[in-house]
Amino acid sequence: MRQSTIWAACLVGSLMGVLGFGAAHAATPPKIVSARILSPTTIDVAVAPGQPRLAVEFTTGPAGLNYIQYGFTSESGAQSFSTFFSFYDAPTSGMFTFQQAFNGQSGGYATGLNLYSEPGSWHLGSLMICDNVNNCAYYEGSALTALVPHPDIDVVNNGTPDTKPPYIGKGAILTPTVKRTGYFKAQLTVGAGISGITSVEIFLSSKTGGQYQNAYALPPSPLKYGTVEAGWQFPSTAQLGTWTIYEVEACNVATACTVITDATKLGKMFGGKITFTVAK
Repeated sequence: MRQSTIWAACLVGSLMGVLGFGAAHAATPPKIVSARILSPTTIDVAVAPGQPRLAVEFTTGPAGLNYIQYGFTSESGAQSFSTFFSFYDAPTSGMFTFQQAFNGQSGGYATGLNLYSEPGSWHLGSLMICDNVNNCAYYEGSALTALVPHPDIDVVNNGTPDTKPPYIGKGAILTPTVKRTGYFKAQLTVGAGISGITSVEIFLSSKTGGQYQNAYALPPSPLKYGTVEAGWQFPSTAQLGTWTIYEVEACNVATACTVITDATKLGKMFGGKITFTVAK
């Protein structure tokens, strides 16, 4: 699953740069006071802990801290990960040091560097803080550089880095007609020869483009090559009529994803049939 999707699962509302949101919420939005990457900044993924360490100082209003989240991207841009740390005691200020577990994985998704990570420079590209009433502050670009003047780490991987993007082959819609509250199903052939596929996602839109659904396939273990079945239960309020596959995505353990959005390519992949019908 792509990082944007993972991030979206953690957010409520819309982010607007380094701004708290939710006027009806706490008057004082959370704030990152300072942040820095701690040494060592050269990290061998084969040697525990094999993860960057990040020190973050923060303040919040009376609602207290809910979580802090950050993301790194490889030099090529092909790999990335994001991870967040939750706080159940709702502190309103302090400094904490964050470090993901060795060979960072959570629920099949990479939340840190792992044994397949791309060697070379990795860049801290985002930092976010949210309180317990959904006020958030998001830092990237120049705002992040002002907080972290040296936001890079050097990753060493003398083992088996997986730098090849996942393979996506033929697909087929298994349910040409789906009833409301029924399941859409489709199969897709995928592969990632070194690290294995961890997630497949098929993006669906109604005829007017006003409604969207995503069908998922999460192999129980990394899949080197094979056919997966992605599914999703449609809600009772789903728009009736024609729906279309407008994007497919496959991601591997190394956090690299292949995304296909071209309608012609999708048509060839699915044998000329990328539409289905939602009925009562």
